[in-house]
Amino acid sequence: MAGHLVDDVFGARPVRQWVLSVPYPLRFLFAGNPHSIGPVLAIVQRAIGASLADEAGVARHTAQCGTVTLIQRFGSALNFNLHLHMLFLDGVCRHLAKQGYLESEDDVPFLTDAAASDEGMDALRMSSVTYRVATGAQTGRKVTTLQTLPGDVDGFTSESGKIGGFSLHAGVSANEHESAKLERLCRTITRPAVSEKRIALTASGQVRYALKTPWRDGATHVMLDPVELLA
Repeated sequence: MAGHLVDDVFGARPVRQWVLSVPYPLRFLFAGNPHSIGPVLAIVQRAIGASLADEAGVARHTAQCGTVTLIQRFGSALNFNLHLHMLFLDGVCRHLAKQGYLESEDDVPFLTDAAASDEGMDALRMSSVTYRVATGAQTGRKVTTLQTLPGDVDGFTSESGKIGGFSLHAGVSANEHESAKLERLCRTITRPAVSEKRIALTASGQVRYALKTPWRDGATHVMLDPVELLA
């Protein structure tokens, strides 16, 4: 897939990666209402495309942008964390409010009753979104973490913009002659949710999963009971 994107889709052109993460209410909403993701993605791509057109000094209605997007549904801790990985050639809640999924008070978004699904999966989804155990005697407890580094570790730099629970990072790009770097970017967005290299079974039967990037508190691993992992 990565080779196909490099050779047959992008070619020798500059490409920038945009990564958009959304706040907890929207993660829960998208988990139970996947049909709402498509229109939101269209809004995001249109906004980025408009920005690129403005930077280039081209009228927006005459500009066309090329992009490949993969929707990743899990974070590095195996929690539900839907985020968008967009590779682009070099305002989101409004649609959801119109659809009746969100309402706001003092610019803080809240889920409406319409955001719930009828599959009986909402409790599991919310537990996964908020890093909590979903079933068993430990239901509601925060997932156990291993802290092996000092706190305040941040995987992002100043190139990451954060506001209202949204996080947008666009600090990684590849020039037209950097095909190897572009292939690494393509491999990143097409990777599976679970990394076999970062998962291990402890002597006590617990599942230990290494985080791709340490958390701010210095945590580097999460510990899960096998049943908790499946939930």
